[in-house]
Amino acid sequence: MDVLERLARHLLVDGYRLVLDLDRSQGSWLVDARTGRRYLDFYTFFASAPWA
Repeated sequence: MDVLERLARHLLVDGYRLVLDLDRSQGSWLVDARTGRRYLDFYTFFASAPWA
């Protein structure tokens, strides 16, 4: 089952459909696990990853 399909059973997942690949992401560069595309995080994950 797709990650977003599984999450959609319990959460609202519309909008930005990034599935974060923590192994391949580095610093301010995030990698989408589904597409392999890299994104520069201009917000430095503020409020998205409070444990970091």
